Amino acid sequence: SIIDIRPQPSLRMHAVNVDGTFNVIRACKAAMGVRTLIYTSSLEVVSGTMADGTVAKLDGVDESVPIPASHNLPYAATKAEAERLILAANSTELRTCSVRPGYIVGPGSIGMRMEMARAKQRSDRYVSARVPAKISSVHPRNAALAHLLAAEQIEHPSVNGCCFFIKDFDANVVEMALDAFSRTPIQPLMLPLQLAYSLAWMLDRCDRLVHWWAGLWGREHTTTSDEVLDIKAVNMAYIDIIVSAERSQQILGYAPLVSKDECFEEARKWCEGAYAGLE
Repeated sequence: SIIDIRPQPSLRMHAVNVDGTFNVIRACKAAMGVRTLIYTSSLEVVSGTMADGTVAKLDGVDESVPIPASHNLPYAATKAEAERLILAANSTELRTCSVRPGYIVGPGSIGMRMEMARAKQRSDRYVSARVPAKISSVHPRNAALAHLLAAEQIEHPSVNGCCFFIKDFDANVVEMALDAFSRTPIQPLMLPLQLAYSLAWMLDRCDRLVHWWAGLWGREHTTTSDEVLDIKAVNMAYIDIIVSAERSQQILGYAPLVSKDECFEEARKWCEGAYAGLE
């Protein structure tokens, strides 16, 4: 999937995340002998605003929580739409299941990879703010294990056509990044939260204005920097996304292979090596 949290995300995100998922389903049905399809969704599919206008409160929710009427970010909306396609495709000919991993922490973490690249561009400065929100997180190997467990038990009625949250612990994204970068030359620059929010809001509005102006003249503006974030993404700094993994533990038999302490240690080692590769 493509993750794009800019004010005007790339059109490729919907084309890959949704249309690409449809193509995978169609290819599975057309191929001989493909009977199982396990989809990597996201816990963000349940984050957003309900039909009555209330913000979804995710404080340990399980899989019974409904998909919100609108999502915080277009990325989450594409993942929810793709998940609907996956679960609707479940049949006796093609068994499907959706795995919803938490925020990936550890070797290969996309979030940490992106932040390291940004820090490199800023003369080894990790610029952020101490946000209050926590998010359910998982080690990549543990997330992979959940996919295998789902595939092994896909014929069971409590697995096929169903979705499962996968998480190991709840933590703060900024604090995890600071810990992971501790063995690299990256130095933190923590802005006051209100200042960081104000700067993000101004960049968001300026970018939307540029897109509006370009559209007015019949042109397409495609040069938005990755530094510019959708203000809704910044708003999520105040919103906990905490889910329960009880269902995956009871039905799939999920138990993490990598502990929280091991996860953090692997994250430090990986960031140390990955940063050296940026030199």
